[in-house]
Amino acid sequence: MERRPQRKISYALPLTNNCPTGHRLGVSGLSYDAGNGILYSGGRDGIIFAWHADRSAVGSGEGHSTESATKPSCEASSQAHMHWINALTLVHDNEAVVSASSDTTVKIWRPFAEDRSPPRLLGNHTDYVKALATPGSQSNWVFSGGLDYNVRQWDLHEAKERLAIRVTEPGSVKGSIYALAATESVIASGGPENIVKLWDPRSGKRISQLIGHTDNIRGILLSDGRTSDTLISCSADRTVKVWSLTAARCMYSLAIHNDSVWSLYSDHPDLDVFYSGDRSGMIVKTDSRDKHDLDEGYSIALAQEQEGINALVADSGNIWAATAASNINRWRDISKEARFQSLDEARNQYRSHGSRAKTSVSSVPPIGAQPLAEIVPLNCILRLPEVPGGLADAIRSRLRHSSVSRRRASLVTIDNEIGLFAPLRAKPEESIEGSNGLLRCLVLNDKRHVLTADKTGEVIMWNILKCVPIKSFGKRRIDEVFDASNPATSVPTWFEADTNTGALICTLDQDHCFLAEVYADELEEFKDMEIKEDQRINLGVWALRYLFDEFILEELKRDGMLRRQIHEMSGEDLRTKVEEVSLNGKRVEPAPSSESHMNKPSQVQSETTGLRIGLATPLTIPQAPNEGDRTATNGSKEKLGGDYFSSKQEQDTENEDKDKDEALKTPRAEVPTSPTDASAAASPTKDNGRSFGQRLKGTFAPKKGKGPSAEESVASQSETKSSDQGRSSTESIVPQDDTPSSVADLIKEVKTEYIKQRDRTDTARLMPLMTPALPTEAPILKPPANTVVHIHEYDTSSGRLGDLFSGSVGQLGVQADKLELATPYWLGTTLLKNTTPQQDVSKISFLLQPHDQLLANVTADNGKERLNANRLLRARKILGYVIEHLDARSVPQGIDANKPEEALELYCQGQPIHPKSTLMNIRTYIWRSGGDVILTYKPKWAVGESLE
Repeated sequence: MERRPQRKISYALPLTNNCPTGHRLGVSGLSYDAGNGILYSGGRDGIIFAWHADRSAVGSGEGHSTESATKPSCEASSQAHMHWINALTLVHDNEAVVSASSDTTVKIWRPFAEDRSPPRLLGNHTDYVKALATPGSQSNWVFSGGLDYNVRQWDLHEAKERLAIRVTEPGSVKGSIYALAATESVIASGGPENIVKLWDPRSGKRISQLIGHTDNIRGILLSDGRTSDTLISCSADRTVKVWSLTAARCMYSLAIHNDSVWSLYSDHPDLDVFYSGDRSGMIVKTDSRDKHDLDEGYSIALAQEQEGINALVADSGNIWAATAASNINRWRDISKEARFQSLDEARNQYRSHGSRAKTSVSSVPPIGAQPLAEIVPLNCILRLPEVPGGLADAIRSRLRHSSVSRRRASLVTIDNEIGLFAPLRAKPEESIEGSNGLLRCLVLNDKRHVLTADKTGEVIMWNILKCVPIKSFGKRRIDEVFDASNPATSVPTWFEADTNTGALICTLDQDHCFLAEVYADELEEFKDMEIKEDQRINLGVWALRYLFDEFILEELKRDGMLRRQIHEMSGEDLRTKVEEVSLNGKRVEPAPSSESHMNKPSQVQSETTGLRIGLATPLTIPQAPNEGDRTATNGSKEKLGGDYFSSKQEQDTENEDKDKDEALKTPRAEVPTSPTDASAAASPTKDNGRSFGQRLKGTFAPKKGKGPSAEESVASQSETKSSDQGRSSTESIVPQDDTPSSVADLIKEVKTEYIKQRDRTDTARLMPLMTPALPTEAPILKPPANTVVHIHEYDTSSGRLGDLFSGSVGQLGVQADKLELATPYWLGTTLLKNTTPQQDVSKISFLLQPHDQLLANVTADNGKERLNANRLLRARKILGYVIEHLDARSVPQGIDANKPEEALELYCQGQPIHPKSTLMNIRTYIWRSGGDVILTYKPKWAVGESLE
């Protein structure tokens, strides 16, 4: 059976509060609701904004603007996707907007619905989704096209796929879809095949194809007028082509751009007016209204952006343009009543102003008079049917003789009579300002801090545990700051960081988020706390504990209510009514046992396991510097007695097997399930009274081999706590129908165990089974309340990604019902029971030898016997091992075995090793080569001095 989709946790660190409302990165999708004056924008930050852009405020007719215009205001926004949004389209009478994203999803959002619910998933592609199309706002379906070579039809009411059309034959490498358009009777798609393909929307069969472009097709328009059968396409071949669907041939090929044409827009039913934008940023308007054919119309360079045009929409005499910049600019359109300059007017203007001639001519009417028609200068015209004096030929050849520029319009002198070519509008009427999104991030070696660089070049350091910026380095190269700030330490990677959406996002999964452990005495948060020797903290557990703090508090309250309800039942009522106990009730005060759990002081967690040193297998192939032997260890809360290494070498195969068997029989410490159990586990035992050397003896590590997987560990824990599960570790790897997948399943297990407790005892209260990590184990963090947490599901077999939950840290308690269903089981056990899946621990092999033979060898074969230990083992523990294995007659009296660093020094490559350095740090920063690490020990006392 296939594995279930993996559930991952992401959280987005909020940017600084002084950032304006707007997109963080470039804008790639626009749609306009003319009836309500709402402009929708979708960007590379994954956010959809709904802007109020009232037509009466931004313009009073085509080509005219008012002095009293008000800036557009944000009416609603949603972090709809965790990757770039590539296209938007309006549906359901413009009450909903559909978005397509590079996260492979298609979603629908109703920003002004009464419930204000987040975007809903319509479906997935298996690669980036690049285009959307719908025949109109009344339609009940929408088409999407992507890089997976498929056009998919989605039912908007039922949110499911109705039709899938593969646009190319299997094996083709040019079937991606970049352009899509649809009517009730035809769908048109285009891409790097350079062909416009027409499809039947009912059967999915191909109707026809239009051949003529020579490069990638980036935009398509279909007419929806009753008497028109026109299709317009634009391409990276710099042309805009007009096709007849009836004749299936190209009617006009317009060479009105000097760069790749990226976008098309028209709100005219017969496409008599359309706008095109290219990679250089030039916006061109083509108008053939009231003309017999396109040859009688005109094309003018309306405006020039500083970035390539990703999307265009028209709005009552205005054009909104989306580019790779985070701003959205509004440009004033040219009205239908505008007239062109005569050649004499153009000559006179140029002779009067010379090379400084204005690029537009405006006539200002007297106060109270009707606005005069705008006069369009000839030097912005790209195509015109008739111009006196033979100027038409010069205009038609203007682009063929101009230079290509990605960012500026071509400035070409037609002749010495009308001046240089320039767009009609010199600057936009207004802009919807964006913010400075993050473009790059680098994770520091301590895996607690990340450097980011934004669009202005400012470099900031973030604490990803606290979710806040802690230092600004100003405008500098991020690589230079990284080299200067990166600490010389090695911590396993437990999260992935990216800035795809312009913000810093950290993503955690079950396989990696529990790998990183650090010593508590290295953390600032523990400096005022009493900690145990070598106490370690898991960074993933620590971060998750306080990201979900509100959710945990809510679940503890519900758990207290559940225990009270079960305790009040008896006999048959307990068995018949327990199913009626609400796990999703209203907020109530916690039961006394829950309160005592939260407030009662707890013993500090003892040091974690995996710190024993054992004999390594014979030397084989040398390893890379940062890799160690992979060996399974016993859990994360084992007693101190089994933490270190063996005291003698096996003499032969028989003794080796015997010692191994004894090691495997060493009892494991039980994971506490309540504060009482935790206190008992941490209380002194007879083992704690043994000397340092006695605790080290008889604790051989198992030989190198594979331990149980994380899935097996979770399954075994659940099996001991809930006997009705009946699962084996094998069954947990191959999921069955009853395999727990969410916190809701965990709560059912807890409820079952409470029933068993109630059946077994008549005590005054039930022992709580929800025991999250206490502040002594995970010091309190306070991430900002507006930190956004996402839970999403990734299907490795299909490559599909689905969002299960999204909410801010401050609201997770209110959204507990949704979280119980979306939160994965492995995260639930971490948050509510403070247990984590068992992990394979990376070990490092090393040789231990006396420095200059000042002391005796503590291992066989004159120090050539290989040892191995957890990569987090500190140097002081190795020194302790040396002292315990030296002949007592060679060691001065009075040496404290618990402070071996006072008597011995450890060296590697001739460099002294700090007692707190770990094997991983020694290998990475001092040894720096493959094979076994060679460590030497040197006495601090004078060898040969009196030992009396």
